[in-house]
Amino acid sequence: MPIEDFEGETFVAFIDISGFKDLMKRNDAWQALDKFYQYGYEILNANNQQDDSLRVDGIFISDCGILFVRDCLDNLKDCLKTLLCLIRDINIRMLQHDYILTTSIAYGSFRYQSRIELIGIDKNLLYGNAYLDAYLDNDREKPKIRPGQCRITAKACFCNIENSILAPQR
Repeated sequence: MPIEDFEGETFVAFIDISGFKDLMKRNDAWQALDKFYQYGYEILNANNQQDDSLRVDGIFISDCGILFVRDCLDNLKDCLKTLLCLIRDINIRMLQHDYILTTSIAYGSFRYQSRIELIGIDKNLLYGNAYLDAYLDNDREKPKIRPGQCRITAKACFCNIENSILAPQR
């Protein structure tokens, strides 16, 4: 089922396969991608089939995955917990095959819009500070994220999560 359009404030995770260039050189990249896409699909699909579960959608391209939670406005703590659990499950499955991921999570505005598909063209619009913050944290933030780490951006920590260890202490 295609991803429905989305616009709002939410958590966005940017997941990347660590050492993908080396995997390409060793001709192991195809197997890593196959597992990454398979496990991403299975885990997100299982989550989204549960009636009481928060829906998490995912876009997988090359060695990256972008996950985002729908309907986050009412319960940020549960949204983040759900996203973290799914990321954990994908990581565990990938580790069983010796593939390591890095993940950055951001909170903020995010927009996804599917576009007209034609033969040979598949268009998807991704936009928003949450996506950009998660991507930049994973790619460029100092200290550099290490293989196996999942980091929540500083901006996401200040998104008013009640009674959370992420909320700033006063």
